[in-house]
This record gives sequence, C-alpha cells and structure tokens, in this order.
Amino acid sequence: MKYRVIAKPIYGNRKPRFYPVDWLPHPFLPNVLVDKFPSVTTITSVLGKHLEGWAANMAVDDIMDNRIYYSDETNLAGEEFIVYYIKEQTFIPARTAYLRASGEAMDYGTYIHALCERHLQTSIRVESPHKPTQQLMDGFYSWCKKRNVVPVSTEKVVYGNGYAGRVDLICRIDSFWLTKAWCKNNDTEWYSGISKQRFYVLIDFKTGKGTYYPEWFLQTAGYRCASGDVWVHGVLKFNKETLRVNYKDFSPEYEKNYRSFRNLVDFYWNSCILLEEV
Repeated sequence: MKYRVIAKPIYGNRKPRFYPVDWLPHPFLPNVLVDKFPSVTTITSVLGKHLEGWAANMAVDDIMDNRIYYSDETNLAGEEFIVYYIKEQTFIPARTAYLRASGEAMDYGTYIHALCERHLQTSIRVESPHKPTQQLMDGFYSWCKKRNVVPVSTEKVVYGNGYAGRVDLICRIDSFWLTKAWCKNNDTEWYSGISKQRFYVLIDFKTGKGTYYPEWFLQTAGYRCASGDVWVHGVLKFNKETLRVNYKDFSPEYEKNYRSFRNLVDFYWNSCILLEEV
C-alpha cells in the first residue's frame, strides 16, 4: 500500500527536510511504500544541541547591545557605580535573539559550503571581501593542496534505509595519519615503507567554534552507510573562533555511531511522521 509522508512538528526550530523517493519501502513496516524520506539532519535534530546556556547569553547580549542610557551613581559608602536603564520594549526582541543568531550561523555555513563547492568543481580560488572568511578559505585551499584532494562528487544526494541526505564531498586524498595500528583496527590494508596512503574519504563541512557536536558523529555515519564503498569519513571544520580549518577522522567508531543513528531513524519514523494513504 502507498502512503504519503506528513511530518509532525519536531523539536527545535529547524524546518524538517525531506527527499522525494519513488515509493520505496517503509523502514520497518512490511507492505508499506512511502513517497519521501527525512534528511539525515532532520533525523538528528530530535537530539537538540543543548544550547540553553547559549540562548540565554544571546538574550543578555542583545539587551546589553540595545540598552538605552546609563548614569553614574554613588552609594552610601562613597563607592561609584553605573546604573543602566533599559526600556521595556528592549526585552521583546531579546526573547528571539537566539533564533536570529542561529539563522545567521546557518546562512554563514551555507556561504562557506558554496565557496568550497565552487573551488572543488572549478579549481578557482574564490576571493571573499570578508577577511575572516577569506582566512578560512585560504586554510581550505591549503588543506586541499597539502592532501592532494581530487573530488569524486560534491553535494551528492544519497539514500539509506528510511533516510536520505546530501554529502558535501567524497574525494581521494593523501592521508598521513594511517598508521599500521589504525589500518589494523579499521580493516584497511597497510603498505610498508611509505609515509602516506591515498584512498576515498567522505567529508562533511562544518562551521563552528570549539565544539564537535555529538550529532556530527551520527550524521556522518549515516552518510557513510548510504554512500556505499566509502570506509573513511570525518568532518572538515571551519573554526570561526581560531579561523583554522582542520579535518577530524570519525572512522574508528563508525559501527557504534551508525547503530545510534539507526535507532534515531526508527524513533523519527515512530514519533515524528504521520502516514496518509494515497
């Protein structure tokens, strides 16, 4: 039987994203065909990012940035201090400051993705008028050159069992971290006498500060499973604080992370999706 997928409201403020499919099987209901699969990021959004503290700081920063006036005062002990006066209407936009900051972060991440994709497809070093962005992109160009990156695909849509997603980059690169022990633990052939090996890697671009969010490990595991013959994966992080670009390998815990992601897929289909018979 064929059913149309309808998303229920989900946690957080991210709008659910779906990829159309040509009536593929439901992940765990026999004889049920569906018309779309949720994206990898939509599935992991049920975890949230535990950003309550960050959201509170955004509200405080917004109030402080929009305070109206202040005056110097002196207490009974003769100590000077400053009193800030804030109009009541200043608190209204402060309530949604975290939404604006989150939207700006997503827009900036999309901008970085676009610059990277342009370079990978054309080999053109795109220049940005924004100096911090240009420093990040220079780091990306240097990384590509150092690792001898040859793109296999960019922004490729892949389909797994009950989910889909867009993979930023699958490429062939030179890898210097592949020690004999790493290869043994990851069932990879190790070649004696050379300092680097060349193989396929699935890479997800991320922008942020110091944190590697837990959902990144799950997302990349989902992408890797859906991509087929890729056995190394990780995140290329554009650090907005240090303005450095670094690759972090997530391969060693792939099996554990994919099991966790698989549980989220089942949870999402059970809890966040309605089916309407066609």
